[in-house]
Amino acid sequence: MATKEEKHISWGEDYYRLNKVLEYRWREETDEFCIKQVKRDCFNLSLVKNQTEEICLAAVSYHGVGTCYGNGKALQDVRHQTDKICIAAANSNGLSLRYVRKQTEAICVAAVTENEAALEFVEKYYKSVADIVDNEEYKNLLK
Repeated sequence: MATKEEKHISWGEDYYRLNKVLEYRWREETDEFCIKQVKRDCFNLSLVKNQTEEICLAAVSYHGVGTCYGNGKALQDVRHQTDKICIAAANSNGLSLRYVRKQTEAICVAAVTENEAALEFVEKYYKSVADIVDNEEYKNLLK
């Protein structure tokens, strides 16, 4: 029976081999191929060399059952975040607000509308967000 260290080394070697295979397969990436892969697992977005808006929208908007759907992490690997991509991510999962690099009022409203728990990640006060939420502490910031 393998020891804990041997299992760890074995897993590391398998992971290395898998990455080499993925790098080879992704050499001739097409938008169609990339969209299929990011829908399968949003961590694949980090492997996309030419991240088009269409590919990024597919990654952040897809309601699949892959590794990181449900926590908004797909937005983390988007290299050039646009308002359109961030709003799509927020509409899909409000908690993705934690990965938005430049928050706007529209993005925050979309995130909090989708999930009020996203209020925790709103960086500054917006009256329009206060109108949505049932949180007296946040509403009192205006006073």
